[in-house]
Amino acid sequence: MAISKITGSALDKDVIMKDVSTADGSSPTLTLQTGDTNIEADDVLGTINFQAPDEGTGTDAILVAAGIAAVSEGDFSASNNATKLSFRTGASETATEKMTIASDGKVTITRDDNGEALSLVSTDADASVGPILRIDRQSASAADGDLLGKINFVGHNDAGTPEDIAYAGITAIISDASDSTEDGKLAINTVVAGTERSRIFIDASETVFNEDSIDLDFRVESNDDANAFFVRGSDSKVAINNTDFLSTLHVRDTGANSGSLRVGGSGASLGLELSYDQASATTSIIQANPTYTSATSVMKIRTDGDGNPNQLVLLGNGTIVIGKSASDGAVEGHEFRPGSFGICTVDGGVPFIARRIESGTAGHLIQFQNVSGDVGMITTYNSDIQIANQSTSGSGVYFEGGAGVLPANVNGRQDNSRDLGNGSFRWDDVFATNTSITTSDVNEKQDIEELTDAEKRVAVVAKGLMRKYRWKDAVEKKGDDARIHFGIIAQDLKDAFEAESLDPSKYAMFCSDTWWQKDVNVEKVEPTDKEPSGVEAHVRTDVWKTEDEAPEDATKKTRLGVRYPELLAFIIASI
Repeated sequence: MAISKITGSALDKDVIMKDVSTADGSSPTLTLQTGDTNIEADDVLGTINFQAPDEGTGTDAILVAAGIAAVSEGDFSASNNATKLSFRTGASETATEKMTIASDGKVTITRDDNGEALSLVSTDADASVGPILRIDRQSASAADGDLLGKINFVGHNDAGTPEDIAYAGITAIISDASDSTEDGKLAINTVVAGTERSRIFIDASETVFNEDSIDLDFRVESNDDANAFFVRGSDSKVAINNTDFLSTLHVRDTGANSGSLRVGGSGASLGLELSYDQASATTSIIQANPTYTSATSVMKIRTDGDGNPNQLVLLGNGTIVIGKSASDGAVEGHEFRPGSFGICTVDGGVPFIARRIESGTAGHLIQFQNVSGDVGMITTYNSDIQIANQSTSGSGVYFEGGAGVLPANVNGRQDNSRDLGNGSFRWDDVFATNTSITTSDVNEKQDIEELTDAEKRVAVVAKGLMRKYRWKDAVEKKGDDARIHFGIIAQDLKDAFEAESLDPSKYAMFCSDTWWQKDVNVEKVEPTDKEPSGVEAHVRTDVWKTEDEAPEDATKKTRLGVRYPELLAFIIASI
């Protein structure tokens, strides 16, 4: 039986359908059937409308306010009955379609203005999260790289026939599906120049901006700076607090007291620059430029900007120069070479000052060391200066203010304990206004006696041993121009003493020095940073005082000499 109308007055407002069967799974079914024998696209198979036709205000109020219709999505056939459900509502009109559920499950909500299309509301008053939108991919074989879901933001383009374009999207991806170590990814993409590009990619280990490496700027604004952090996509330069991009990294502050940091190339292949501008008056700069060759690559520290470009410069080979741009001992300025020496060059004035500021104290001004430790020093004693080697048995020179040049060792002035030259290394000429003064104080002498007859006979013989001669080395150098000297032959004097059975070594006028020496050939050394003048090939003579310390191939040498003041006094005693 077909029922065309059921009214509330007839059935007390409510219609109740009940399946009276008590079997498991039994339920009532309401089926709306059409008698159409040729279902085509958009044919309505059935509709449930909601209407208040008797509303007293009439007009829009009596129109169909809502409805649900089943609408075919294409021509029916033996293999097709695709149908959508159309949900219709009205506001001041006959209800029209607002939401559909397509035959493939796709849900579409449509409205003709810019209001909310979907609103999820939770009225729960507890502290738990709600409402919740769940996008759930129920895969029976989840694997790494599976796409879990995507939200696309779609709009038309301006083509002659407008096309749907997904201008932006958010995609969730399984990074690691392993049980207990699951990781997820989230990708935010947009269309750039017609192609979908990655803008933000969030992985388990990193967050990447611009994963596709396109020409794309990245900029962060602060409260008062539109360019607090700026990465320029065209050349990968980074700027903080500016848009100058003067180098690969450019950090700048502004104001009366400001600074900047530049790292990387650009601007004469900069390298690195750290500057500070104090009240726009004095600029302090540290600048490094690694693009030159290693010998001239520089790091500079300077003030007053470019007005003093070479106050402190570190060259690529480790040399530090002050007041000039390159290593050159002939150019005014100072330099310290690695593993070598320092040079202080001035055009007038004092190139180097060593100062101790303790009042009334003595101390070292300069200490000299080798690999084994201290070997010598220059020491100040109030207004006096001393140069000495480190050992107490060593020698030194003491410059005493107003008193002269005195013998010394590391502990200061020494009396009657140091020689000037020795038997193997002698001074040549001594130029002096007066002759040397020999101590002859009776208070410092003992065993004072008259000469014996034997000694007087030696003195008489010595008087007759005076000869004239020329030095062999002088003849070798000067030839016939070598001058003639007068004196005694030490060997003759020795024989004279021994002829009287006297030991010449007991007499201070007779001197005999023995040592061991060896000549060493030193090869030529070309100039280097450590030896800028180089070393010419030469022969070096090494000397040892005892046979025990000398090598086996060293040669024993003995040189005889006389003290002429004592010899002449000895001879006078015989007159």
